[in-house]
Amino acid sequence: MPARVAAWLIVSALSLTLWPATAAAQQLYWGFGMGFTRHDTSAADWDDGSLIDGGVSRSDFGFKLIASYEMNPRLAWEAAFVSLGEHSFEGRSDGGDFWLSGDVRGKASTLGVSGSGVVRWPIGERSSAYARGGLLYWNTDVTIDDERARESGGKTGASPLVGGGLEFELDRAMRVRVEWERYLNIEKGVFGKYDVDMLSASFLVTF
Repeated sequence: MPARVAAWLIVSALSLTLWPATAAAQQLYWGFGMGFTRHDTSAADWDDGSLIDGGVSRSDFGFKLIASYEMNPRLAWEAAFVSLGEHSFEGRSDGGDFWLSGDVRGKASTLGVSGSGVVRWPIGERSSAYARGGLLYWNTDVTIDDERARESGGKTGASPLVGGGLEFELDRAMRVRVEWERYLNIEKGVFGKYDVDMLSASFLVTF
């Protein structure tokens, strides 16, 4: 369902390129955002059937560098470099197909580049609500540690993203945002897939 929402937003954004221009000309904004991330994962995702106990740390900090091209007051195309932080796992295994017997640890961190369409709805003279849909091209680094050794590996791919938020215009050159985003089906190799939620605040400027 979220993937369908992302596709619907992209189609809507394309249709709005035909919307009559009613305000300022096209503009290019640059910005920076940061906030909290939460990884939808559990100890079960790291279990090869041998875990005696275990727990995960799901929350971290994330940030993004934003380039936003505003086609008209209702539509923008955006690209961003995104760090989704990491989640970590600690547990104990009695020996299985993957883990050796003893203390076991793992962590996964994700960086990526996103592209998305943004559709806005004015809710005030200097404020608007918006929704976005697009894709994140990601790279996930996974590190595992047991009695055998510490090993690292990577996984790359593309996943849909959806989100929405509120944007406030401080003046003609500066804007601030509060936004929620969800990045779907990010992989961590043999340990399956997970989603990441990001709640962030961003500052954008135009020159």
